[in-house]
Amino acid sequence: MIGGIHLHRIYEDELSTLGNLFIDGRFQCYTLEPTAKRIAPGVYPLTIREEKTPLTIKHREDYRWNFRYHIEIDGVPERDYIYFHQGNTYENSDGCILLGESQYKKGFVGYSAKATERLYNIVYPILSQGYEIPITIG
Repeated sequence: MIGGIHLHRIYEDELSTLGNLFIDGRFQCYTLEPTAKRIAPGVYPLTIREEKTPLTIKHREDYRWNFRYHIEIDGVPERDYIYFHQGNTYENSDGCILLGESQYKKGFVGYSAKATERLYNIVYPILSQGYEIPITIG
């Protein structure tokens, strides 16, 4: 079982915000958000967004693993459809959190597909069984 996920932001510039993602205190992967649309600090529930959106359809075609639906960061004031997904720069996100195995330079995460698949393999089965997992963003 997972007690919680923590996103610790470590760097920002006018375009992108980088962070480290931890599960139960252990480093999981790097993150990247577009600075202009980043999520306000707080604690939010994670949910599975069981909706077949255009992005869901695209990711089902693009991802080489058994992707079904997005993990959503829910309860963010005045925002919806905030997902964890793969991508390398702020241009690959419309306010979602991109995941990566590495940070080559400021504003870029690498090996995003591997990091995204790993996070989904850990978190998705727990959420699909009805358990709650909070994310703390700070």
